[in-house]
Amino acid sequence: MGEVKVKIPWPYDDRSLYLKICSIPADEGDGVMVLIKSLSDKMLGIDIEKDAKCTEMTLNFMTCHIQMISENKQVLRILCNVDPNFTNVPPFLINNTFKFASVFFLKTVASKAENLSD
Repeated sequence: MGEVKVKIPWPYDDRSLYLKICSIPADEGDGVMVLIKSLSDKMLGIDIEKDAKCTEMTLNFMTCHIQMISENKQVLRILCNVDPNFTNVPPFLINNTFKFASVFFLKTVASKAENLSD
């Protein structure tokens, strides 16, 4: 279970995303499948305390498949469907923004991973 708060400019600031995350081994131990979905108001019978000041985004589903190709090469595949609950913003603008944000996120992760010590 996790909570993500997104910092974006007004008038679309104060967004939050409440997630349940599950991972399972894949590819005969050489990979992992990560499944992510938004939480409802309860998980395992426990009420989820949500920030009333934030607009909740909905992640209908997200699947990440991470596969080890060699010691220095991995493949990451991501498929997701998210509703940021932006009103008065055309869908094409939302889609392009998410594409840009996804590329930025992946480049950031890659640069951080390159700087990890053994």
